[in-house]
Amino acid sequence: PVKRWIAQFMDDALRFHAAGKPLPASRHLLLSGKLGTGRRTAATLIAQAFHAAGVFQTAALSEDNPPKAGRVVFLDKVKADKAKDMNKLVEALNAQSESTGVPAFIVLACRDAHTLTTVAGQMTTLQKREPHKLALQPHSSLELAKITLQKVAAKMTLGRDVTVALVQAAIEHRWCE
Repeated sequence: PVKRWIAQFMDDALRFHAAGKPLPASRHLLLSGKLGTGRRTAATLIAQAFHAAGVFQTAALSEDNPPKAGRVVFLDKVKADKAKDMNKLVEALNAQSESTGVPAFIVLACRDAHTLTTVAGQMTTLQKREPHKLALQPHSSLELAKITLQKVAAKMTLGRDVTVALVQAAIEHRWCE
């Protein structure tokens, strides 16, 4: 679903560019997915798409508090009891964006789609922009083991006894429900 969303965004960006018009204020994104589904990776890919389209000067995510306009703001692990604080944060970011003319795009992420929808429903500022919604599908323990092994192997040398099967067994023991 993320690749499809990015493809649609890039298509829109090209159409607006060909017409000589700037991209309109974008709707924000609600992104749900369990542990290891790639919420941060999806946000990073979206930031890279915005950068490639010339919307933002950088492809880096903003996770600062308060966040800054001019980049993709990634707010992960959203909790229902923090909806009012999040609403204030989004209001401030939208106000900063409007006063400076620098766009902002928020990716609000959570493991649980129901919690994310509840929080977003309580955030009046976010609802005004009718955010997109994407749900990431969970990886199998084998896929997670391969991804984990690739990331670890890229940063350090592993012994021959560290195999995909060993990492998969550890994942299934530790994370699977």
